[in-house]
Amino acid sequence: MKVSRPHMSLLLAAFLAVLSVAAEAFPVAFSPDVNGTTGKVTAKIPLEKLGSVTIPRGRLKIRGGWAEVSTVQEFQFDHNVVLSGPVLNSQQKVSNGNLEISGLAYFSDGDWLPYLSPAAFEETVKTRGEELTGRILSMDRQEAVILLASGQKKEIPVAQIRDIHSPRAFRFVITGAAPEGVPPGQPYETEASRLSMLQTARQFRVTALRTDLRRRGDGDLTTGQLVAIGSLMSAIEIGQMVPFLVVPLQYNRLHQNAFQREFDIQTNPFAIVSPFGIPSNQIPPPPGIFPSNGYVGPPGR
Repeated sequence: MKVSRPHMSLLLAAFLAVLSVAAEAFPVAFSPDVNGTTGKVTAKIPLEKLGSVTIPRGRLKIRGGWAEVSTVQEFQFDHNVVLSGPVLNSQQKVSNGNLEISGLAYFSDGDWLPYLSPAAFEETVKTRGEELTGRILSMDRQEAVILLASGQKKEIPVAQIRDIHSPRAFRFVITGAAPEGVPPGQPYETEASRLSMLQTARQFRVTALRTDLRRRGDGDLTTGQLVAIGSLMSAIEIGQMVPFLVVPLQYNRLHQNAFQREFDIQTNPFAIVSPFGIPSNQIPPPPGIFPSNGYVGPPGR
């Protein structure tokens, strides 16, 4: 089936619109330890929700054993870190061409800490050889200080912690395509397609956080409305490109018609342009211009 040039132009414009929507895929890197299953994660992945709360342009960033949750406030451009803390027990699992990287993020700092837990709460820390109940006073990349239920303080290396049951602890799972051609035990980088985060102990003040986010929005446009407006503006811009695509394709035909009219005028100076679209060479000349004897007499004879 032959496609006309105007239709081809419209198809080309639609193809350009499809190209503007890219598939969501985000790089993630993993550096295995000696055993090959645990290691360090490096990732920067959009975080749409924390629990059941939608985060405005949220992002989870993991690098060097440290995790940060950030968001962009309305009509702003820079990411504001609202939660941060160490990453523990990161592991990888490859199965049927798919990669799964999991770990535990304990948020020990940030403006959103009061939303994760009340002022007084209890935490459970599991190490390789014991289980401790109390409250984590501080935790960095190297060491955790725990206030036990007995009132004593205990210092534990972060590398020995296997699990934490706390409203400030979140298990994350990053899934994507398994790397190809990478020797076992070597660092690699691949594409992640999905991120999930679950709180290990539910004391999340969802209503308070959602209310605060709504208040910070100042009642202006929501993120969904801003995305809709941006999509509409992109469609208008693409529509403005259509004339630039259609006109060049029609130029050749218009140029040929103009050239034909110019040729007719040069070859037949007495050509009459018909308003009904009849070719000039098929219209007989007026009487008296070309007599049968070939002589054109004075006017009036």
